[in-house]
Amino acid sequence: MNLKKLSVALAAAAALGTSHAAVVNVAGVSWDTADFFNFTSASTLLENVVTTAGGELSGFGRITSINGNAGFCAGCELTYTFSGYLLDAAYLPNPAFSFSGGTFQFFVSAANSSFATGAGFGDGTPWLTLSGANSSGGTTGSLVGNITNFAELAGQGNGYLNVSGGLAAAYFDTNTKAGGADFFFTSEFQPIPNGSVVNGKTHIGNATISGSSQTVPEPGVLALLGLGLAGLSFSRRNKKPA
Repeated sequence: MNLKKLSVALAAAAALGTSHAAVVNVAGVSWDTADFFNFTSASTLLENVVTTAGGELSGFGRITSINGNAGFCAGCELTYTFSGYLLDAAYLPNPAFSFSGGTFQFFVSAANSSFATGAGFGDGTPWLTLSGANSSGGTTGSLVGNITNFAELAGQGNGYLNVSGGLAAAYFDTNTKAGGADFFFTSEFQPIPNGSVVNGKTHIGNATISGSSQTVPEPGVLALLGLGLAGLSFSRRNKKPA
């Protein structure tokens, strides 16, 4: 292969790697990394309420849109579970609360989850795992907030999250939030209507989870570029002097 042909091959490989590079699809979940909102997801969730120091907050939810697009996962759904958030200290009647630790695990599966039964939120393909963090990079105070209605134990909270694993990990390990975190989330919660309890979860809520995402070169593109560079090196070594 002569130098001219190699140059054409490398240019084609580069074009392949950059064309439509902003739109990515990971196990059926697609979004545009160049979108104004980058990666901002809205979700509905169920959770328990904790008032005793050391008690664990946990729950499950379903992503309803990414960057305002409800059709981000054709024929599938993106769900999550969260657990391991431990209450730092009893807070009533003080409205402010603080939890430490915590893990979010996201899954891609067929659309089979049900809030009525609590089934189908932790099955499917593990997509992303996030660990609770605070604005300084530690794990204490990874979820903080306030009770806004004592009679209903309704309130709001927020916290940071770090990427720790999953198929989509490389797309989100950007360290762009405070303390080097990858995501920031906000949530609101109130009792499930009619006093319903689902798998021990008494409250319904919504959450916005946002972070910066990046494109990741596909293995095929990297392999093509590697072969092209190897061929270029071989061609130079075997080129006869003028």
